[in-house]
Amino acid sequence: PISSIAMSEMSESELLMEEQRRRQYAHDLLNGCLKRGLAELCQEKPAEPVRWLAHWLLANNPNKPKVVMPAGKAPPIPTKQTISRDEIDAVFASRSGHTLSSHVTLVAETSGRSEYMAYPMPGAPGFLKAPQFSAGLVGQSSIEGCKHVIEAMQQGQGGVPEAVVWVSIRSEMVVYLQGEPYVLRALAHPDEPFDRHVDDGEELADLEDELKAEVEEEIRRQRGRLLVHDSSFQARWLSLEDGSVRTPHEAIPHATPPHQPFLYRPLPLPSSGPLSREEIVHVLSVLSPPSHGSSRAVVIASVYGCSCKPLVALTACMSERVGHAEEGAPLPRDT
Repeated sequence: PISSIAMSEMSESELLMEEQRRRQYAHDLLNGCLKRGLAELCQEKPAEPVRWLAHWLLANNPNKPKVVMPAGKAPPIPTKQTISRDEIDAVFASRSGHTLSSHVTLVAETSGRSEYMAYPMPGAPGFLKAPQFSAGLVGQSSIEGCKHVIEAMQQGQGGVPEAVVWVSIRSEMVVYLQGEPYVLRALAHPDEPFDRHVDDGEELADLEDELKAEVEEEIRRQRGRLLVHDSSFQARWLSLEDGSVRTPHEAIPHATPPHQPFLYRPLPLPSSGPLSREEIVHVLSVLSPPSHGSSRAVVIASVYGCSCKPLVALTACMSERVGHAEEGAPLPRDT
């Protein structure tokens, strides 16, 4: 770029040429991509157009590095590492832990982007947000997805919240490997939820700590690798460094920006079926309204498609409305 001092010494014709050069530079780099992004923005009409366009430009950046193969050479075709049935059986038979036993496996959660076009963010499946109530829904997110969700919860009609409360209502045990969530499932049915009958979040957190320790022990025993199932339920080896395993109550708060008050609350609920009276009372106690004058954003996280997640989110919205109702005023109602 030319400094302001240098521009002051340029003639009128030179200034005109410099202006034309800048216009051409902007046209060459931004015209095609930006036009397409703005066209899709007009079609989608998201609640927060600036944020939507920023995510779209990142995902459709035409200047991303490309691999060019020499003439006459085709790019290598990636192949999955094959694992014999005997090897798989031997690994699972060697597991004898309390949580990581021979009858369970770790399954990768299906990754994906949010379907809510106001926030087309990667790693946050099913993310939805009710800006007027500062409440959001999301599936089990990657660490990158957690960062996007927490950032999105800073936006909305109510301004920046004083705190973010992340409530995980999943009763299955989860650990993070390479920044991605893996859920403990029955080996015979890796595609079905494996709910644990736990009394409270502290018990679930203790079990996840135990699972983490047993996973790290197997990684050391297998010399830096772990046998898991991917999202298509195929067995594969995962290379991991010692000390890289994280539990949700370690990984999710780590995604929070500095100086942002954050609270992670595990609240295990069944993934299907109605809630009992005791479970509803427990939800209300966790989602009690904040003190007068304070504000918070609540994120309800669980397995994608969990039937009771919308009910918990509705409870969070009602809790916020009751907390902000003026003294003596009638309580708000939802229809």
